[in-house]
Amino acid sequence: MWLHGQAAASLWISAIPTGKEAKAMTHQPKGGMCATCIHAHRNCSHLPFSTMPALARDAQTVIVRCTDFQRRQR
Repeated sequence: MWLHGQAAASLWISAIPTGKEAKAMTHQPKGGMCATCIHAHRNCSHLPFSTMPALARDAQTVIVRCTDFQRRQR
C-alpha cells in the first residue's frame, strides 16, 4: 500500500526521532548486503555497526560490512 500526499509526509516525518533520542548515524551497512540478507525485514538498528569492518567512508558516513549478514537462498 502506498500513501500519497500529506498523509505520507506526516507518516514519514513522525518516524524520524527528534530531540534527545535522535542520534547521528555515522556507520551504516552496505545496502546491497541488506537487500540479499535473510534479515532484510528485521530492524537491525541494535547491531554494533561502529565495530564492523569499514568498506568505504566519506566526510560523514562509514559504510561497513555487516557481521550479522546471512545470504538468503535464491
